[in-house]
Amino acid sequence: GTYVREEGLLTWEEAIRKLSGLAAEILGLEERGTLAEGHFADLAIFDPEEIRGVATFEDPFHYSVGMRYVLVNGTPVVDEGEYTGALPGRALRGPAYVPE
Repeated sequence: GTYVREEGLLTWEEAIRKLSGLAAEILGLEERGTLAEGHFADLAIFDPEEIRGVATFEDPFHYSVGMRYVLVNGTPVVDEGEYTGALPGRALRGPAYVPE
């Protein structure tokens, strides 16, 4: 919300694209980052009037305020703003990943 609502630097469409489709594209993650048939169902649904980050560098373990639902591979991990405990995802590595 900071860069869209408060500072007016981006539209919601631009911010969402940068955080989803563009990020997946840069990382070479096919079938992620956009809503399309055959793609993984990763969705974040938020209230644009309430969404804001509250985590800080010193205290990073806080969820964003205003996040209503988050689905990872179609499974709810946030439901009505509450963490469900589900862990349907896995670490994704882009083409630049080099195993140690």
